Amino acid sequence: MKTATFRITTSYGNIRCYPVDATAKLLCDLSGFKTLLPNTLTIMEDLGFICINEINDSTITPSQLY
Repeated sequence: MKTATFRITTSYGNIRCYPVDATAKLLCDLSGFKTLLPNTLTIMEDLGFICINEINDSTITPSQLY
């Protein structure tokens, strides 16, 4: 599986997931958004990518992005 690394932050109570590595940045560019959204995450997983949290190297799930 291919990996894409993101940084999860909270800004004014909103959860944001910013791309860290080149793969994550390219995937966000393809989606048309600067951050990872739950529906985009699902599509990335369908394409064979695993999205990793930079802080603790855990897999990001759609429920973490709400």
